[in-house]
Amino acid sequence: MPASSASTRRLARPIPSSSPNWSQPILTRLDHVGVIAHSLDEASQVLVARLGFELDLVRAPLPDGGYFAPERTQIFFIKIGAGETRIEILLPEDTKSGIGRCLRKRGASMHHLC
Repeated sequence: MPASSASTRRLARPIPSSSPNWSQPILTRLDHVGVIAHSLDEASQVLVARLGFELDLVRAPLPDGGYFAPERTQIFFIKIGAGETRIEILLPEDTKSGIGRCLRKRGASMHHLC
């Protein structure tokens, strides 16, 4: 049988009922957007000074914020709007952890959605 007939037949099969329902939203809630920065000052220049957001001192109090030991990373949160979603600022201590290598390779940037 020619290859085009076989591939047409594969595409024509019905989708099994166990397939995800793509008409429903994939995300129903966004807790935070993780961003990597060199320093809290660097991140604050954009997020606080320019955009007018404020630090979430309840979730990660100053001066130390939170600490994620497996990645040797200091963590701070920024409130955005009136909802529960936050921006998580990740400040790696070195360039050996995964987050540190990412910062070295890509610079300050978005890291994850959670």
